Amino acid sequence: MTHLALAVVAVLPISIVSASDLVEVSGQVTTRRGDQIDSVAFATVLLAFDDETKTLLSDGHGEFTTKVPANTNIQIFAWQREKRLAGTTAVDLGNANDLRVVVKKVALIRGTVVGMDGKPAKNAAGQLSFPNRPRALLSVALTDERGGFEVLPFAEKPWSIQALHDGKLSPKLTSPWSREPALRISNQGLRTLQFRLPKGRTESLPFPLTVFVTCPNGDKLVAETDEAGKV
Repeated sequence: MTHLALAVVAVLPISIVSASDLVEVSGQVTTRRGDQIDSVAFATVLLAFDDETKTLLSDGHGEFTTKVPANTNIQIFAWQREKRLAGTTAVDLGNANDLRVVVKKVALIRGTVVGMDGKPAKNAAGQLSFPNRPRALLSVALTDERGGFEVLPFAEKPWSIQALHDGKLSPKLTSPWSREPALRISNQGLRTLQFRLPKGRTESLPFPLTVFVTCPNGDKLVAETDEAGKV
């Protein structure tokens, strides 16, 4: 079992994109039942492009607008956890306005997390990742008093599921699984992260940031910085 106790420095590249290099993407998140189309208010909309992501919320009418770099392949994922709705669509940048992202009912993926002491792990993170998608795509939920969690599969199979608790991970389990996953936390530490602007750059980063981490063994994690940029 590997213990990771080293401090690493991750350099965040900052690219300055001019307005002429951006394309506006707008659309609406909807459901469809036969000929009936209804908007989905306050859905999470995630745009995946060039191994990066951009996340926003639809408004009260299910509509959203944003800008992305031109000449990219974009996939839009949309979901509404409370209603258990999820869907996806590809984007043609030649026709990137008035898009419709149709979401439908999906089943939540349930699992439990057991701590190193053999007891249910409260407030652990159950993480669902999507190996065939960009590395930043994760669906995350915290466990309850009994160590249970429910994550929404907003992208298609295959899925990989893993737990994070008190700085330690469970082994990763990849679909299909025959029964509800029970993830046991192992004695595997995490690295400490520091973020530094590239030399010569004076731009400030908009903390707090959501940070996606790819470990040397391929594990993918998500963390949130504080206002000072610390993880």
